[in-house]
Amino acid sequence: MGHPMSDYIPHLVTGYMIWIFLNALVTEGKDAFVSNASAIREIAVPGTVYVYKLLWKNLIILGFNAIVYFAVLALYQVWPFPSIVLVLPALAMILLNGIWVALLLGLINVRYRDLGQLIPNAMRLAFFVTPILWFPDSASGIRAVFVYFNPFYYFIELLRAPLLGQPPGLLIWAVAFGITVVGWGITLPVYAHWRRRIAFWV
Repeated sequence: MGHPMSDYIPHLVTGYMIWIFLNALVTEGKDAFVSNASAIREIAVPGTVYVYKLLWKNLIILGFNAIVYFAVLALYQVWPFPSIVLVLPALAMILLNGIWVALLLGLINVRYRDLGQLIPNAMRLAFFVTPILWFPDSASGIRAVFVYFNPFYYFIELLRAPLLGQPPGLLIWAVAFGITVVGWGITLPVYAHWRRRIAFWV
């Protein structure tokens, strides 16, 4: 990739660790209601409870995966301080997006079950066009379009940069914040209108 091993391995490990987390939020988020159908029919609780359960489970998995990250830090002598403190607001923004993604996709999937087959395939494709195995600065021409118009790139970089001791750029924060606002702007009215029908659709 034109980079020394001491740069590439931390880049790869942190990127892949974050991708596993994001991929789980999307692919499991679409099943947030379908996989809890029996509970939804019997227990009158807000649908967000099932989303919070999903987020908490994947946060724990992310914590276990972080063991490899700390091993790589020690092996390649990467010093993430003081930028690593930005991991907290970055993770908070990712979780905010994880909530609206699970609510929206979960609602759509419970109504149109065919969506469940499309999303995992789309995520496999997204993995290869997201700078995880390669560096974003190596993209040129049409490949650069898949980077800068790829929402996963911004959320991965939002968390990966401070984990590697670099503050995320202002553009990264701005795009991630914009996606958050637009996502919630779409999800809130859609979910408010259709949430009462979830128990009938599951």
